[in-house]
Amino acid sequence: MGNYLLAEGMEITSAYECGNGTDIRSLGHNRFALEAEQDKGYGDPYNSLSYYFNFSVHNRSSKARKIQIHVGNIVHDLPYLKHIWLKKGEDWLKLPQGNISTDEGARKVILSFSIEPGEKVFVCNAFWYPYSEMKGWLEDVARQNPEGCRLSCIGETAQKREILCLSIGRLTDGGKRVLIAGTPQASEFGDLACKGIIEFLLSAEEFAGSIRERYIIDVIPQQNPDGVALGTCMVNALGQNPLFEFEELSAGREVSLEAEAVWSWIKRTEPSLYLEYHSYFQDNRPSFRPYLFSSEHYTDPQKRVLGERIDQALLRISTGAPMRVGVGHERFRKCLAYQLIKHFDIPSYFYKLHSRETLGRNIEQAVKVLRAVINIYGGRNRSEGPSTI
Repeated sequence: MGNYLLAEGMEITSAYECGNGTDIRSLGHNRFALEAEQDKGYGDPYNSLSYYFNFSVHNRSSKARKIQIHVGNIVHDLPYLKHIWLKKGEDWLKLPQGNISTDEGARKVILSFSIEPGEKVFVCNAFWYPYSEMKGWLEDVARQNPEGCRLSCIGETAQKREILCLSIGRLTDGGKRVLIAGTPQASEFGDLACKGIIEFLLSAEEFAGSIRERYIIDVIPQQNPDGVALGTCMVNALGQNPLFEFEELSAGREVSLEAEAVWSWIKRTEPSLYLEYHSYFQDNRPSFRPYLFSSEHYTDPQKRVLGERIDQALLRISTGAPMRVGVGHERFRKCLAYQLIKHFDIPSYFYKLHSRETLGRNIEQAVKVLRAVINIYGGRNRSEGPSTI
């Protein structure tokens, strides 16, 4: 038992970067089980959740097999866990709904699928991208685009992983800055949305070129590298949850190294717009949803108007009702976007994607969100008037 099993010619493990799954065991012929690993946080209940899993199955036998795997210890939103992806090489294949069932009493989801001889698949309830691969990819992008990109280490985690920011655009003359980031929630695929946005920004498309000419776009794909590498739901290597630390940080209290690094970068670079990508796995959530933070905190009336115009632009391209975050919201007042509006008058947004959609469709929507926000921010929506920032 543990995070590795070889039985009946089937090798099942979570012992790799981003992996999550323990107590892997055989239940009999072609039937296996494992437990999703719970975040080892403290204090806030959100710091000890268990809903994410990521494991691989390698058929080392000479025959095709149809197997069943029971994934237990799903303690958060189990009834809505209906979107599972199998990664085969570079391809993401969605597991059909008929191959997924849940047992709420046992807090488990049961997955069935066939696997060919010699075939290896990764099984997860979200899209994922290892920190080491993201780091290598960002380094390659910066090296291949020396005039238009700069890669910065903005901080270091408890396990000595670098928190990386790729800056794109007007790097020589101090253009206005826009900050884009993936969520600190390690189990969500905001990092892949950011990767897709970087690819778009460096493309030959005319709109991408106009962005590079007018702005500096800072992109932080992975705010919580240790969490990504360790396969956590939300916390870092020390059990801290950077997502919900920014109210304490703004009050001068000690928080995680990850939150400190992002806050320090913002204070140093003074972005005038912030966009953070998140994702859902729950089937009862819409595919594409903005989180709209109250404009009541703005002290600058022009910023308030700008924020409200961006709100409307995001609503027009989304598929469900927004999450509206009012003044003093018990949970989300602790988040970065809320605190940026409150303290710096920076229009700030969370945007939720969804694992029900393909990865390609999610990236398309992420880019669509960027287009909509930049159009309003840059005054391209002439019917509503130009931005003054």
